[in-house]
Amino acid sequence: MQLYPGAKPFSLFSRSFYSHAARHSHENQQGILKFFRNARQKKSSIKQRQTSTPDNITIQEAESKHYSSIHGLIINELGYDQLDFEELIIRLELMKADDKYLTVVAEMEGRVVGFVGLYKGIAYNIDGEYLQISALAVLKDRQNKGIGKRILKWVEEYAANNDIQNIVLTSRLHRTDAHAFYEKNGYEKKSYGFKKYL
Repeated sequence: MQLYPGAKPFSLFSRSFYSHAARHSHENQQGILKFFRNARQKKSSIKQRQTSTPDNITIQEAESKHYSSIHGLIINELGYDQLDFEELIIRLELMKADDKYLTVVAEMEGRVVGFVGLYKGIAYNIDGEYLQISALAVLKDRQNKGIGKRILKWVEEYAANNDIQNIVLTSRLHRTDAHAFYEKNGYEKKSYGFKKYL
């Protein structure tokens, strides 16, 4: 599927920031997190949305206590098995400080069972903003139980409440189950996406 102009995959961020942060110890990384938390308080952020369903699924904006679970989902369900946890924390904090990004988790009985990462952008060919799903995953032992559909429904309601009419996403070619899931929920396969590492 097409990667729209302005979309920023969650796996990419400032090279200069990464080079600087990578040299720091774990203790200094805690200082980096504190910096972003303070910066976040000084700017308007996306309001936390929380909803509960009859199935005891709670959907809310991710907090630092959820980061380990998100890391596990990205590694085990999305296949990015080389993802470093401390690097992910830095990226999540960067996103949290930017109101164009939103990371949301779904919990059941206190356990994170899924998450979705969102990005709001502007494209040349559509009016207003679009919403990109940059990542969506559900625990393997909780798949095919309606959790992914519930998360997707939450995303669509969030888009509607923010006057966004277009939701886009990309998905790896081999993830045919994911393709079927999105098509079943009304999403059209429009084009191929391309990537080049430099």
